[in-house]
Amino acid sequence: MNKLLMTAAFAATAMWTAHTANAVTLKLAVFIPPKSVSGSRVLTPIAEMIEKESKGDLKIKIFYGGQLGRSPRKQYELVTNGVADMSYIVDIYMSGQFPDTSIFELPYNIKNGTEGSLARWRMYQAGHLRGYNNVKTVGLWMSEPGGIHTRKPMKSLADIKGMKIRATGRVATAYLKQYGAIPVGMPVTKVTEAIDRGVLDGLMQSWVGLVTFRTHNVVKYHYEAPVGALTFSIVLNKKKWSKLSASQQALIDKYGGEFMARKAGNAFDTLGHQRKTKHQKDADRTFISLSGTELKKARADVQPIYDAWVKNTPNGQKKLDALQSILADIRSKK
Repeated sequence: MNKLLMTAAFAATAMWTAHTANAVTLKLAVFIPPKSVSGSRVLTPIAEMIEKESKGDLKIKIFYGGQLGRSPRKQYELVTNGVADMSYIVDIYMSGQFPDTSIFELPYNIKNGTEGSLARWRMYQAGHLRGYNNVKTVGLWMSEPGGIHTRKPMKSLADIKGMKIRATGRVATAYLKQYGAIPVGMPVTKVTEAIDRGVLDGLMQSWVGLVTFRTHNVVKYHYEAPVGALTFSIVLNKKKWSKLSASQQALIDKYGGEFMARKAGNAFDTLGHQRKTKHQKDADRTFISLSGTELKKARADVQPIYDAWVKNTPNGQKKLDALQSILADIRSKK
């Protein structure tokens, strides 16, 4: 009997030793704080899910607040040069690396963050998004679409003519210029003070971002239409990926891809709706909403922006048609 117990104990020890020998911890570089929407509602929960399901065989250790590198423009490099195994990227800072991402910023097209996030992943899977060949793409998503928020009075979009509006990216810049506004590039962390001092008149932003940076305190006029959004990527070092076991890779794929897209898109949609609804009750705010007919007209008015995007993008029309088809499919299954 004692011999049997000793044999069983030896076998258990051997299995535990093999398990711990194969255990992997991936370093994820994130330059934003852990309380951010992407951190608290997407990255931390998914890392916990992966560790729990793997029983400790695969861990993702998240280095928040730029511990592995603070510059938003260097996050892709952190992965390709091996400083981090994975990184969180805000694509607008890497437009040269991911040139097709701007398709998701085209105005009056994507209705919410969930459908946009799912569409991003499916566009990637279909081979329509450049820039990801040298990394393992774990997840892609986007924020809920944002509108235009100003300090100066605004009764319609025509009123932004001559206003200095903070914007990011060529699509947003083209959109503002079409309506006579003056696009201004500025770090989002400086926008609230700039508007308060009168250096800026407003910004393009989602309600999640508007409240996160407390800019809602200095803007009181809100054009509520889907005219812009931020997009995000999670990428993994290819060499590191190749060294993971099949079961570890399967877990990354299970909790990345559409799972991550849906979870992240829903997080932004839910929180954005909550924040907007809360402040719709403020007596000193003016909200400009568009009817279905008005949205169709607004979309027709910005056709030149679509034409320019198609012209300046390789296979632009094919990619735009693919996105519209994917969005139609997503909407048909709600």
